[in-house]
Amino acid sequence: MRNIIFLFLIFGIINCKSLFANSLSNQNSIPNQAQTQHNETDELIFDDDVMLDMEEKSSQIEGESDRQNQQSGSVLETLLKSFKTTLEFEYSHKTAAPQKNVKNRFSARIEYEYFFADYFFFKIDTKITAHHYHDHIAQAEEKDLVIKTNTREAFLQSSFGGTSIKAGRQIIVWGEADGVAVTDAVSPRDKSEWMFISLDESRISQNMLLIEQFTGIGDFSLFFTPEAEMDKNPISGSEYDLNLFDSSLYQVTEEDSLNDPEYGFRWKKTFGRSDIALMVAKLIDNQPTYKANGSTIDGRIRLTKSGQYYTMTGITANYASGNFLWKGEIAQKDKKTFNTSRLDIVERKVYDTAIGFDYTPVSGYSINLTYINSHINNWNETIATAKEDDGTIALGWSDSYLNEDLDISLTATQTVYYTDRIGNITIDYTLDDFTSLIIDVVILDIKNEDSPLYAFRDQNRISAGLTIQF
Repeated sequence: MRNIIFLFLIFGIINCKSLFANSLSNQNSIPNQAQTQHNETDELIFDDDVMLDMEEKSSQIEGESDRQNQQSGSVLETLLKSFKTTLEFEYSHKTAAPQKNVKNRFSARIEYEYFFADYFFFKIDTKITAHHYHDHIAQAEEKDLVIKTNTREAFLQSSFGGTSIKAGRQIIVWGEADGVAVTDAVSPRDKSEWMFISLDESRISQNMLLIEQFTGIGDFSLFFTPEAEMDKNPISGSEYDLNLFDSSLYQVTEEDSLNDPEYGFRWKKTFGRSDIALMVAKLIDNQPTYKANGSTIDGRIRLTKSGQYYTMTGITANYASGNFLWKGEIAQKDKKTFNTSRLDIVERKVYDTAIGFDYTPVSGYSINLTYINSHINNWNETIATAKEDDGTIALGWSDSYLNEDLDISLTATQTVYYTDRIGNITIDYTLDDFTSLIIDVVILDIKNEDSPLYAFRDQNRISAGLTIQF
């Protein structure tokens, strides 16, 4: 947080340096001009030409002062316009037994963008959240109030010709399937709220260098992350914490490989409303792997938590035809690691695929259908954390009413192997130019005890959020 404040101060100083220097110069020149006028007046007090000249000089000084004030106001106005502030209150109630409040929080999000020196662009997007007593985060930490901060983006970008260089905390979005990491596997995800977080909010930024080159044959991008980060899992004792490795039974130690570097390359070409992209990346799995490593003196199982490299090669494509937008992507992931039932580590080749379409007729509503599947090559029953094929079907519908002030969307999702079903209804109503109200209802139908979602079967939810932007 101190680094972010320091960056803010540096860019504020850059912006105001010229203004202060000009202002100081004019302040120093005004007394000299006034003294000269005073001496001339003592000698030629009755000279009408001198009196007229003094009035003209006085007007020039006042005019220069007015211009400086206008410049100061213009700079301040520009700075204020570069800020975007979002205030949000969130509340959610668990409707299945045992019923209880889950979310009770207030947040302030500040976004700031600044162009300077013709070739440079600075952006910061940070959020501070206050979790009150009835929020599951505050209850997990046994406090009346818990403050959390999250900086989604903070980077400096320079562009010249067809080249863009960006350094700092960034989020890279690859892929076409919403909510599924087929090729969109670079940025880790925030899983501390399970599925009760938007896709945009769930993406976690990382410190990285991104170089992009825009040409007639396509757009090329290359990224390097010096220290990769991982998914943010539920904190201990929170609503979605499964307590998989109870400290009374396990002792977990971390390897340095959790923060090794990552790098990747992508080429993308757009053809009208359609596009295609090819990508390759050396990544660390966003979920760590655990390996049993003997036992402690007090009888607990010793586990080593590590990050494992894999190579991803992928292709994505969009094809627009009439009212349809067809979408597809496939990724081959070599040396993807899995835990066995004995907490050993095995490597397998994985093929992740997603195919679907968006249909948007002239009348305005839209329908989307997506099928996603993950296939593990040479799978066997010793792999405890995944099935050979894990497919999901998602169907969505949305429409706008009341001059587009009211948006309603419905989503139905079903897993193929376990037949888990999840239904979601979202109502977003714009009250005025600054304020909106969101109501969200989630209904779960999870009955298969072997399903990894079975632990969340009673998480039916109704949520409400009030957002103010200015």
